[in-house]
Amino acid sequence: MRLTGINAENVEAYRDILDPFMIEEGDYVVGAEEDGAPVGTMVFSIEEATASLLLKSIYVAPENRRKGIGSAMVKQICEELKPIAVYVEFSDEEESLSPFFDKLGFTMIGTSEIYRIPAALFLENEGTRDLLEAAGRHGTVRLIQLDEKTKKQLDQILAEAELDVSVRTMNEQDAKLSVVSLDEETGEPAGCLLAQALGKDVVITLFFSAAGDPMLFPGLFGAFYDALKEEGLLEGEISFVTEEDSVASFVKKLTGGEAKPTGMMVSGIYTLPEEEPEEEDGE
Repeated sequence: MRLTGINAENVEAYRDILDPFMIEEGDYVVGAEEDGAPVGTMVFSIEEATASLLLKSIYVAPENRRKGIGSAMVKQICEELKPIAVYVEFSDEEESLSPFFDKLGFTMIGTSEIYRIPAALFLENEGTRDLLEAAGRHGTVRLIQLDEKTKKQLDQILAEAELDVSVRTMNEQDAKLSVVSLDEETGEPAGCLLAQALGKDVVITLFFSAAGDPMLFPGLFGAFYDALKEEGLLEGEISFVTEEDSVASFVKKLTGGEAKPTGMMVSGIYTLPEEEPEEEDGE
């Protein structure tokens, strides 16, 4: 098996086994070949600050499964890049992935609920309209408006909360949708709602309060709604994954209890063993 980078020149060969919606700016996209034929793909990102790798997608063509190709792809990337840790997230709908990662030595570290809600449901709900009228926008700005110093502060806060995400690497479109709450006294980040556009749909990738204060959520959501409206993204679905009860309760309240989880997301981590230093031969 041979791994090769997927780019504009060879992407057509992998079209049937690569999901473009899994790819964000800055991601690495790799294809696996056997006898010159594409058999699998993998999408991952690298967090340089923590020397870790986030495995976002791994796919092997059905006719080539149970041959060790997926395992070989993960092992080869780990051998070449030597990250300190590898993180992975997958939906519980992908049941075959759990034993796959267990066998590779990953430890499952948590589960989160997945919500997929028509954007129109927010617009038509009385609770949402009341919230949007009452929610203050003071101290809440678009991520794209932040200077580099404040973005770096937010990245540090997220890293301290052990969240593997960097706002400084987000592309311009996602930065227009993402919003940040700033402390009125210090001007430092107090919370954020990070989002990603996938066609006409939007995925909320993080709903975060540094102090765990749910009172930030209305203002963040109000500013997020303004961003959706300005970017013309009120016709599709809004999806998000959360393990926080306060966030889930907030969304259920917005939709009059109509928002219900559609699945679970499983998170795992694999820590690579430290290499033993080579002993020098004595004279």
